[in-house]
Amino acid sequence: MLATALITDAIGTGYAYLVRIPYKHHPFIASFKEAVPEPGRDWHQRLGAWLFRRNYLGVVRQIVARHAETEGWRVLDTVAMTKDQARLALQELDHQEHEEHVARFLEVLPRLPANSLILAGWLEHVLIFDVDTYLGEELFYAWIEAALPERKYPSLPYIPMHKSKMVRIATAADPRIIQAVLSRPIQGLRVVPHLTLTAVFDDGILHWRDEQGGLWFGAPYTFALEQQERVRALYQPGQTYHVAFSPNGQLYLVAQAEQLPDRFFAWGLNPHIGFMEGYKAPPTGFPLSAFLEQYHLVDWFVTWARQAIVKEECLPFERYGWHRSLWENRSYWIHPAQGLISLLLHHSEEETQALLGWSDDYVKEQHARIGRIKEQHARAYLEYCREHAVELALPKLETKSKGELLALGEQYGIEVRKSWTNQRLAQILLSSGEPSVKLAKAILEIPEPLEIMA
Repeated sequence: MLATALITDAIGTGYAYLVRIPYKHHPFIASFKEAVPEPGRDWHQRLGAWLFRRNYLGVVRQIVARHAETEGWRVLDTVAMTKDQARLALQELDHQEHEEHVARFLEVLPRLPANSLILAGWLEHVLIFDVDTYLGEELFYAWIEAALPERKYPSLPYIPMHKSKMVRIATAADPRIIQAVLSRPIQGLRVVPHLTLTAVFDDGILHWRDEQGGLWFGAPYTFALEQQERVRALYQPGQTYHVAFSPNGQLYLVAQAEQLPDRFFAWGLNPHIGFMEGYKAPPTGFPLSAFLEQYHLVDWFVTWARQAIVKEECLPFERYGWHRSLWENRSYWIHPAQGLISLLLHHSEEETQALLGWSDDYVKEQHARIGRIKEQHARAYLEYCREHAVELALPKLETKSKGELLALGEQYGIEVRKSWTNQRLAQILLSSGEPSVKLAKAILEIPEPLEIMA
């Protein structure tokens, strides 16, 4: 198809008309700027077009015609058309450009190395891809040219990149593109295998069980991506998107019910954020109860919550590996229901609380009880570290330099030799009886029993 130069009304921009050329053509830009001085023109980044005042229409038409003849462009000028004629012409151009975009993407996708793409976001109208693999100059530019022009989609939500050198493009969420993407290994996208359908609801929601008995739920992908007024989309950009197929082959976005606590209560499960200690959380705007009702998960959730709240066990926060934090700060011990309790305390979740049948006093009592359980875990871990100081100190000791290890031997009266390897030095320092115990406790910063914990 011929590349198209467009002249049309610039509605809502403060200018009369706009001109858009097929690609960045420096001779045209120079001619346009010379003929249309400022303030009679402006570049509109979002539309990818030059805006200009009404009195420059004739000269712009001449410039476009001259360069179109040289470059072989088709010219679409809707200014003289009726509103209906212009609307149909622009619709035809939009369809043509969409088909060209799909064709470019489908041509370049099979040429990319396996797993070189990351699905950073899947929105209603666009797919967002990151690539951090070296593609070579020709393939790289082919990939960039396969992207959807920015004017074709609204502004994107903020999605952090894992590496600063990543290249990001957006493509249309066209069924043909989605089908092609599903046929290739892509990071951030997983087809869930071996699901057994267990429930079909009139609104199209489906439930499955996996081989381990876990509950999965989902909706047709176009529905699951909608950010509705009271129900959040099934996935947010940056998460790994899971898909499955219905018995009739319809593509579904799916999620595992057991992962809902991490998704809805993540802020309440993070020791770096003190919501459990009374911090007032910002409103989410998406009640949990509405999500549960939308996906027919109320019964599952009530059962999960009632089982989680009575547990006496906490798990250490795995992403922070230093022992001292686990005895000094009870927030580093995670109770399975603490995120839910934080949600009920600090958000307007009266409907969710009503589903559970919990009173305000009960929620406050459980908040206090969970705090006591976390405190007990912190104190028990301190005693554990005292009893196992030597074995726990070894990994820390192995990170020190030879000079530091020799200095520790001298400080604690443990005989060591300069000729020994760092590994042997560390082993000897921790195998010399009571001096080794003292050294290990110092390395781990374990307080004496009479010291009061912070």
